[in-house]
Amino acid sequence: RIEAARLKFDFKKGTNINEHINRLVTEMRNFMPEKNIKITTNLAKVPAFEVDPNRIMQILRNLTNNALKFTPKKGTIEITTEKQGKYILFKVKDSGIGISTENQLRIFEPFFQEEQTMYREHGGTGLGLAICRGIAEAQGGKIWLESIKGNGTTFFFTIPLQPVYEIAPIK
Repeated sequence: RIEAARLKFDFKKGTNINEHINRLVTEMRNFMPEKNIKITTNLAKVPAFEVDPNRIMQILRNLTNNALKFTPKKGTIEITTEKQGKYILFKVKDSGIGISTENQLRIFEPFFQEEQTMYREHGGTGLGLAICRGIAEAQGGKIWLESIKGNGTTFFFTIPLQPVYEIAPIK
């Protein structure tokens, strides 16, 4: 659907995205409680805007779930928002195992998975990050990461304050 520009969006005017993020954090605190990972937020006062909150939360849920998988016991995850010009910037930062430099270039490819014993324990198809990229890019945003192997990863993505109604195919 993403590649064929058939991904559907249900835009809601006046969306307060921080309210959705706070609900997500409450929900995600119940995942993997045995790891005792602290999830915090640093949410800027961003304007209510027209967006599909379910698609934004799909990205954030995937990034947060991955952070939970790859962060060791008693680690930390921080979700941040800030307004940057005509975009909202979202960050999900973890204190996990990190991603090797060579695999950072491929991490958003469909079906790609970094070979990690810890990851194989949790399974997955390798589609989550490709879908996140598709959602962000379909809206004229971007997604990227910064990571140091063994020292955590921060995923960033932007979503414009003005929605994109005409979805273009994504390669």
